[in-house]
Amino acid sequence: MSNSEAGFKELAQNLAKRGIGIEQMTIVLEPTSQYHKALLYWLYEHKARACMVNPADVRHFAKSLGKYSKSDGLDCFVLAQFAQTRELITWQPPARIIQNLDSLLHLRHQIVVERGAAQVRLSELPSDALQTVKDCYSKTLEHFKAMEKEVNHEIQKLIDSDVSLKQKHKLLQTSPGIGPVVASLMLVIFETKQFTKSCQVPAFCGVTPKEFQSGTSVLGQTRMTKRGPAQVRAGLRMAATAIVRSKRRSTLKVFYESLLAKGKSKACALGAVMRKITLVAYAIWRDSNAFNGFVS
Repeated sequence: MSNSEAGFKELAQNLAKRGIGIEQMTIVLEPTSQYHKALLYWLYEHKARACMVNPADVRHFAKSLGKYSKSDGLDCFVLAQFAQTRELITWQPPARIIQNLDSLLHLRHQIVVERGAAQVRLSELPSDALQTVKDCYSKTLEHFKAMEKEVNHEIQKLIDSDVSLKQKHKLLQTSPGIGPVVASLMLVIFETKQFTKSCQVPAFCGVTPKEFQSGTSVLGQTRMTKRGPAQVRAGLRMAATAIVRSKRRSTLKVFYESLLAKGKSKACALGAVMRKITLVAYAIWRDSNAFNGFVS
């Protein structure tokens, strides 16, 4: 079946032949870049219950069943078994403006990746490379820079078109380290996910610590879970780096320095600051209050 309305209708027809209406179904699926979104919206419009699950969780679950192979049929079986052991959250479509913001941020991420690759290719050229080659790479780099600037403008324009979104976006930027891009990323998360506790935010973003310890003889290095979107973690890392390098002291920078004083590595302390940023951002968004944790 194709990933189109025609394919979705074919799915519904096949279910109807078995006496099952699409509105009676709970559809469990893994997100795949942008590929899954058309199906999600179609299912919502046709009153079916759609639930998205974390692919990493499903893969670990499959291994627990002794299923190490991967095929479409096996994936369906594992997803069905997984759904029966978990309390699933029904997917709800975000507001249209959030959908558009998410699309623009996804586009921006792709442009930034391509811009970075173009920058590397240009820097790796030998000094005696043909001028035509240098010019071509330079034009490519400038093209991506111009595209990034244009998309940034469209993102801000979209946010400014909504009074509530504009206010929340502005408030998020009162936190040290959080600029327009990270604020936009956090807005999409907060407006689309149904968090009931603040600790769920860093868990979703994949910045909570993952310990590896057994008894007294096995003590591995604590690492981030890295469960959430890599784009968000990259933004949080830049935000945390800006905080620790800033001359202006905030409670977040004091927190970082206290961890170093306790013997924590810089990488570990930076990861802890990333986690704190998500908690601060969620508090700002939830309470509509500006950050006021500056020490001096």
